[in-house]
Amino acid sequence: MVHFKLFGEKFFSAPSTTQHEKQYEQYLAKGTPEQLATIHDQDKRIDEYYYKDIQTYWNNYIKALGTFKSLVEKNNSRFIYIMIPDEKQIKTYRNGYNYALNTHLDEMNINHIDLLPELRQLTKISGHTYYNSPHDFHLNKEGYTLVAKNVFDNIKESLNSTQEQRHENNRGFHTYRDGTTTILSSDDFSKEKTTNDNAHNTTTNNIAITSTTISGGNYTLLSKKTGNEEIGTLSIAIDSKKSIRRFTVITPVRIGANRTGSVNVYYSCDGGPPTEITRYVNTANEDQAFETIPFEEISLHEPCNKLNIIYHLYGNSTLFFNDVKNDDRKIKVIKYH
Repeated sequence: MVHFKLFGEKFFSAPSTTQHEKQYEQYLAKGTPEQLATIHDQDKRIDEYYYKDIQTYWNNYIKALGTFKSLVEKNNSRFIYIMIPDEKQIKTYRNGYNYALNTHLDEMNINHIDLLPELRQLTKISGHTYYNSPHDFHLNKEGYTLVAKNVFDNIKESLNSTQEQRHENNRGFHTYRDGTTTILSSDDFSKEKTTNDNAHNTTTNNIAITSTTISGGNYTLLSKKTGNEEIGTLSIAIDSKKSIRRFTVITPVRIGANRTGSVNVYYSCDGGPPTEITRYVNTANEDQAFETIPFEEISLHEPCNKLNIIYHLYGNSTLFFNDVKNDDRKIKVIKYH
């Protein structure tokens, strides 16, 4: 038994973890109302004893979630919170923490996936075990497969994505281990670039091009012309003698405050229709513009030799690059060997 001091000299006893789990299994299988009340009361007294600590940790956790959401959205991504229960949650009544967290996530407008109800229902129907051992939180192969499918279906529904993509966006999980070649850099936008392996040229429509000097570097700014409802377009045509199977696009962007601008990025292969890679939007509704230098890595299902990168600029949005050597603030397309 484990003893806790509560309210001065008053003590109460709570079962050890092993005893507690045995009581859960025994009482919940064929327990009387009195036995169920016993384990409820034990949990209640333990929670009361640690109330202040629990409340502090809870408040810090909710604050951290808000910070994560803000950081993710500033990077033009969507924050989705996934709750994977341990086996004890599935076999017992302990839903309270998930319900409480779900409520907070709804209030914070955070997309979330709670796998507890579905895992519990499937366990009852199939009788399968989705964990390595009893009272374990490590999933087995069947558990990981089930969770992965559930998460994929939920995210797909959340994003309202119903079309098959011609590419896989790896979000930077690959490395440069295979070797790379920069087949386009904004350093050479002023002229057509030709090498032994590739050539490129750029065209613009409804784009205003300006320049400025910042910290000793010359910056070129490309933005949509003001007073015009049409979108601004920058198109970069790349002709590569060696086929392209995987490439990375680096795009320094500045997006206006409060959803006043966005940049959509597309690619097309060998004269085919454009496919959207991503879009950059100030989704946080903040009162300040933000700058970022994201990169998108694309693995093509079929190789191509003529690659076209297209930028659509809406509202208060700008592409920018400089002429500073060894500075990443450039529009680049990098091909993997």
